[in-house]
Amino acid sequence: MEILHEINPALEALAYLGSRANGHTLDRLEERLQARGVRKAEPFHRASAALRELLQDLDTEVSVPAETLQRLFGDIKGFSYSTIGSYSPAFLFFYPMLSRRQDFETLMQQMERLTPDETARNMMISLSLEEQSGPAAGAAAKLVSRVLALTIPTESRLALLEIHQNYRTLLPEIAACLRPAIAALETESGRIQEIIEAFCREVEGLGTESYLRETSSLAITPEVYYHLIPAAVASMLNVVDGLVVIGGGVAGASKYILPALITELRTQLTTFSGNKFPCVSMEVYNGEDESERARFLSLSDSQVVIPGTRLTTTYHQLKQTLVLCSKEGASRSIMRGAYAYALQKIDLT
Repeated sequence: MEILHEINPALEALAYLGSRANGHTLDRLEERLQARGVRKAEPFHRASAALRELLQDLDTEVSVPAETLQRLFGDIKGFSYSTIGSYSPAFLFFYPMLSRRQDFETLMQQMERLTPDETARNMMISLSLEEQSGPAAGAAAKLVSRVLALTIPTESRLALLEIHQNYRTLLPEIAACLRPAIAALETESGRIQEIIEAFCREVEGLGTESYLRETSSLAITPEVYYHLIPAAVASMLNVVDGLVVIGGGVAGASKYILPALITELRTQLTTFSGNKFPCVSMEVYNGEDESERARFLSLSDSQVVIPGTRLTTTYHQLKQTLVLCSKEGASRSIMRGAYAYALQKIDLT
């Protein structure tokens, strides 16, 4: 199992167009923050500046008619929240075919040769209704029964079956949208590489298998060799490991904002197969609640022996984060940090 330090342009283009079609831009994310009472968004702007600039350039370079974008990359109604168009015709067709990087025209030749059963199997894999290794024989009939059993609106179930029937017509339309997006992303590969390096370092620090077990519902099979592919546009979550500190004007309104923030951080995501996993990989504690703060601080470390030596080190086996509000102001906090940093440097010399 390993993480690849390169993007898959076709997968990245699929995620980019899906995000664009469904309106899940950085502006939309900022609107959601403001709706929860967060008025000062400077930290968000600083953290997302590089990605925001990249997406703005891609929006200019990649021209797709709005109706076409929505029809091919927009989510089918009735499905749960998705940031990258996971329930769009394009995603349902292409996602299972993008497990490895390859020339897009070679990929298209493979997809043009797919039988109705193979297309149905790919759609079920995308919908978490079938295992990746499931057989293709009889998949078209199986797709009908499984789609009709989904608890989504009737028009959405019919739309899924119609998408399968219209595969030959929709495929070249989707490819015509993906080609310019892939070309633009390959042109910007240097900027994208900078964005994903922080993610790769984080995953390698945790261990690839540990990361997958903690942040996804993937049932890891021992005899299968996995490649983890970073997606810069698709996701920037679970990169930072540390305390969450709310300051500025937001802190003054924390009694209104904090409960909703804690609830949001503790929510779970659900796949169509019923599997659930947390939206963040660590357990979240409310630092402004005395009982939760006491529970967070009472969790003790243990001493473990470093393999191959007689040395011991402190080890904390649980992944946790504490959300709390700054009480003393930015200037004093910066002063304390600078002071601690200076003392550390003096000790090193």
